[in-house]
Formats: sequence, structure tokens, C-alpha cells
Amino acid sequence: MRQLISVTKEVAAGNLDATIPVNSTKDEISGLADHFNKMLSGLKQNTRVWQELEIARRLQREMLPQGQPQLPGAVIEAQSIPANEVGGDFYDVIPLDENRFAIVIGDVSGKGISGAIGMSSAMSALRFAADVRQTTDEILRLANRRLVRDIQRTMFVAVFLGIYDRKQRKLFYTNAGQTMPILLRKGKAEFLAQSEADRFPLGIRPEVTFQEQSFDIHPGDILICYTDGIVELADKKN
Repeated sequence: MRQLISVTKEVAAGNLDATIPVNSTKDEISGLADHFNKMLSGLKQNTRVWQELEIARRLQREMLPQGQPQLPGAVIEAQSIPANEVGGDFYDVIPLDENRFAIVIGDVSGKGISGAIGMSSAMSALRFAADVRQTTDEILRLANRRLVRDIQRTMFVAVFLGIYDRKQRKLFYTNAGQTMPILLRKGKAEFLAQSEADRFPLGIRPEVTFQEQSFDIHPGDILICYTDGIVELADKKN
């Protein structure tokens, strides 16, 4: 019992490598010591998993834009709240030139560590494609070809990509399997028009034909982009 009390104090102080010697007798104290050692082994494993999740969560958070982007011609507010420690939803704001910037809303299938890895691959592919292509459909087409090679076969990435041109006051956009944003104008809310072209998420088929669409932005317009995490929210009455 004294050994048990001593080791318990060590564990309370943070030493998860402590163990209690188990003698060969099969009395209650010996059984208690054996169960205590097994509990410590499980606790150490769980602690290691939580530490790895915390690292993944921090890296994932740091990949998202830090603070609210300050870009001329628009006010941008964004937030991501994962359902678990790490998840697959992401957003990005990519300055393209002095008059244009891209907005990205994405959702990687799967959650946890696999979702975080898929998110990293998706953001890298989209940022690369935005550097070398000009239109939303071409950016998504190039990002899709990279993701077909880079992510697991069972995963895919739903993405809405918009490019705002403040000189033309237009938003050019293409949707690849993501929830359609809502345009709030003069108190009236409507979904953006959906193209009749392919709507496949990225990472499924190597060759997909997307189609860019556009609409004029009026002063006071509000564009609401979101993932299915919003749609799936429900209270106790569903």
C-alpha cells in the first residue's frame, strides 16, 4: 500500500513512467497493482495521442489566414470552428494583384488527422494553382489534377472559389461540390446561380470541366459562404 501511495504521488506530479512492482502472489493488493500499471500504460498512450492532436490542431490553425484580411473594396470576416480537435474545413484569402483577390471555402471529406492532412494538401494545391492560372475554373482544374495524385483515393475536397475584381466590381466564381453561398442584397437573400457544368469535388476524377460564372457586386452586398457544418447544426428538436 505504501508503494501504491508513493507511485500515485509520482503520477500526480506528472511522471507517467512510474510503475508498481507486482509480486507473484495473487492477493487483492497484487491485483490492484497490476490494474494500476495497466491504467498508467493506457494513460500514457492517450496523453501521447492528445499531444499529437494538439500539434496538428496548432499547425492547422496556423495555415488559415491570421487576422481579418485588409483588402481594398471589401470587408472580410471569417472564422473556422472544428467539430473535433482537428477537422477538414478551411478557408483562404489569396491576393492576386492590386485589383483582384481570391476567396476559398473548402471542406475535406473525413475528420481528425486525415482531414487535417487533406486540408494541407488542398490549400497548397489551390495556392499554387492561383499563382499560375487566371480564372476560377482553370484554377480548380489545375488544383484538381494535383489532388487526384496527392490525396487518398477515399478522400475528396469540396471547394467554392471566387475572385473579386474591385476594378470591374464583379465576383467571378466556380463551385466544385461545395454548399452554394448566399447573396444578401437589400434585405433579400438568394443562392448564387449554379453552373450546368461539372460540379464534382476535387480529387475524384483527373479531368473535370468546370465553368466560371460572375455577377456584379453592388455597394452593401453581403456574400455568406459556409460549409455543411452550418447546415448540419440542429437543436434538441432537430
